[in-house]
Amino acid sequence: VKDFYKRLNFKGEKEFFNYIKQYNLKTSEIKLKLKIEALWNDLIFNKFKDQIKIDEKEIKKKINNQKNFIVEYNLSEILFELKSNEKKLDKYNLILKNIKDTGFKNSSNLFSISENSKFGGDLGWINKSQLNEAFVKEIESLKINQVTKPMQTSSGYLILKLNDKRKKETKIDFDKTFKKLLIVE
Repeated sequence: VKDFYKRLNFKGEKEFFNYIKQYNLKTSEIKLKLKIEALWNDLIFNKFKDQIKIDEKEIKKKINNQKNFIVEYNLSEILFELKSNEKKLDKYNLILKNIKDTGFKNSSNLFSISENSKFGGDLGWINKSQLNEAFVKEIESLKINQVTKPMQTSSGYLILKLNDKRKKETKIDFDKTFKKLLIVE
């Protein structure tokens, strides 16, 4: 619950619970929903974890190729699925129109199946090296506040919005970075 209300920018638990009372929501319902989501995520992870193959040599190579600075992208996402009667281009155009009319955050809430949709699709700052190369290629062609074309993933189609971009000087702790990238993979 603490992670949830902090991510929504509430200063404390009391402020969060006062807010949900305004909408006639019960604390027990919120806690149950968060518990169900956590259990579902755990179930999916345990079901598929043995099917994941991680190339540790490739991760080490990626770390060794990093410069003394890192590029980070501040991204937001909309992850959507197609129903049997929908076409990718039609749904994408509908989402783009909605983004233009109501903004990216509202469109994420409306169309995205991602866990982040309740936060307007906000992914925050992500190190370039943590992203799939195909995603990086798409992101690098964007200007700030532009969105990618839909990219197919195992979960559906992904639209990314580039909110900001920065370069940071860094010293790389190989072991720490390796463990972090291993977890991300």
